[in-house]
Amino acid sequence: MTNKTLFEVQTFTLCDGWANCWLITDENGEQPETFKTEAEAQAEIDDFFEEVESQIANKERDPEDGYDRDEYRIVEILSDKYL
Repeated sequence: MTNKTLFEVQTFTLCDGWANCWLITDENGEQPETFKTEAEAQAEIDDFFEEVESQIANKERDPEDGYDRDEYRIVEILSDKYL
């Protein structure tokens, strides 16, 4: 089996440093989400921040409960699991 390059979104956490906290649930349970391209991973981050900004604008979320883009990064990983 050959390895394939994938990308993951990592979040900086106080306890674990940089970690993939973006999870998906499928028939195998909950697992870290990965993306085929860096652009797909960036689109996911952008969608997340648009949703948070919308919630703040609609007063569904306090502005102090927003997030900082500097706490997110995209990392290239090798995986033997194909998407």
